[in-house]
Amino acid sequence: MIKKAYGRKFVNADFFEPDERLIGLLAQNHCWLNTVERGIEIDRSGDKSNKNIIKIVRWRAINDKDNDNKYWRFHRSFNVRSFAEWEQTSNLVESLVINDTYKTNFISVPEEEFDKLNEKSAKLEFEKKKSSAIIQLLKNVNSANELELNLLKKTLALMRSNIKKLQKTLNEFNNLVSNSDTIETQVHDFLVEKDAYWMFGLEYVSFDTNVRLRSGDNSFYFDLMLFRRDGFRDLVELKGPNVNLFDQRTLKRYKPNSSLSEAVGQSFTYLYAIDVNAHEIVKPKAYIVIGKKETDNPSERRVFSSYLSNIDLITYSDLYQRGRQLLKYVKTNIPE
Repeated sequence: MIKKAYGRKFVNADFFEPDERLIGLLAQNHCWLNTVERGIEIDRSGDKSNKNIIKIVRWRAINDKDNDNKYWRFHRSFNVRSFAEWEQTSNLVESLVINDTYKTNFISVPEEEFDKLNEKSAKLEFEKKKSSAIIQLLKNVNSANELELNLLKKTLALMRSNIKKLQKTLNEFNNLVSNSDTIETQVHDFLVEKDAYWMFGLEYVSFDTNVRLRSGDNSFYFDLMLFRRDGFRDLVELKGPNVNLFDQRTLKRYKPNSSLSEAVGQSFTYLYAIDVNAHEIVKPKAYIVIGKKETDNPSERRVFSSYLSNIDLITYSDLYQRGRQLLKYVKTNIPE
């Protein structure tokens, strides 16, 4: 029979003489240990019972500083009172009951071997808990994905029921930015009036306008704030649709237009202020919308954009095409 566990000897109870003992897992605070034991009860007169019984015993870790001795002291035997206790002892109880039923013999292992087995059991228990945590995480992710999918289906259904209105808005937007006299404020007012946040993509659910950002003693204003479906927010800086993105300096060399340089500088300032002041806006993307296909230089823009971190440089022609492709998708994809 095992007489020692986790470096401590067992001090048996006065009214119970165990023949066989199985060890449960040590409690996290290392103060308590449960065992399942089979043996014979002893009454107060010292007489032994002829009935072999099974007990679940609770032990307390004792440190005897005077004698430099560590041992397990019998605390009490008890019925299972919680799921945690039952989980810790149920397999041990089952082992003893099966042993009793089929009259097979228990194998008592040496202390060193028991410690190795217990270490292996602890590792298996850790892997079990880790696996359970991963499974729960996957369930949470699946639930979140399912919720997002349902919201997306509702958005598509709502857009499909208003497809004619959205198409009219898109056509009016194209006419507005195609006009050579249109300026930045006119585009801004149109997007706000028509609530045309959807042109930036299905990931957005609304936007705010003329947003003020405080950074220390300074205040910054940017044109639009886009609210994402996942709860985060992105920024939009608008410039005129008739502005050239790049000015030609020589036959083969171009430089960013002053309006583009200003927009990039403003966006860097906004993003830096948000990072430094730990605003509730977390790592936003900044859109700069400027010019159109007639005032663009695609190859220069591609090179220029490759050096911009977290800034998406697009033209009003690009924004129109995004809206066009989105409405085409809405028309051909019916939510189930």
